[in-house]
Amino acid sequence: MKRTSFLYLVLFILFSCNGNEAKSAAETENAGHATQENTKLADDTAIGRNTTEFVLGNEEVIYSFETKKGKKMVVVKNKNNAYIQYRFGSKGKIEMEFPAEKTKESWKQFKYNSYWRGGGKENAGMEIDNLQFTNKGYTYLIYRTYFAESEENSAGIIITDSNKKETRINGVPKTINGCICNLEDTGLIEKTDIGLSF
Repeated sequence: MKRTSFLYLVLFILFSCNGNEAKSAAETENAGHATQENTKLADDTAIGRNTTEFVLGNEEVIYSFETKKGKKMVVVKNKNNAYIQYRFGSKGKIEMEFPAEKTKESWKQFKYNSYWRGGGKENAGMEIDNLQFTNKGYTYLIYRTYFAESEENSAGIIITDSNKKETRINGVPKTINGCICNLEDTGLIEKTDIGLSF
């Protein structure tokens, strides 16, 4: 009788321990899934915040357009002129931002040039604006043009590598917003003789 009671006691203890271990394992696994899900949500939120907003609430557009391949180019500045930044990418993702740091020093990393001739068609009026910067060995030149004789606008980006090879990204004229020429109003960027390209 004593042996039977002892056996029941041992079996009770074993089952109790295994049950608690299984419960503990299940709780740990669920906690792990919850942590992973929370991390994923945090990552998704960060991605959405950092890569889809071409213009933030404290910024305004200097110049922007969409490309013929469905990309978007935006040059923005802080409303208080604290920084200037170039952004390029697709609808759901910013693929390039320059410069990376949003500081007053960012203004010094851009060069600007423009040419304007009034008089309309009779005087072959025109306007050419260029904004240039260099990043990782490549020179990026953003342009905007208007020719009175044809009444046509054009926009685009010319990327030149260290071997002087050019890649052109053409903009869609009807998507042009703003003007590179508005940079002069900031007083933070001076015209530089970088030539005029388009």
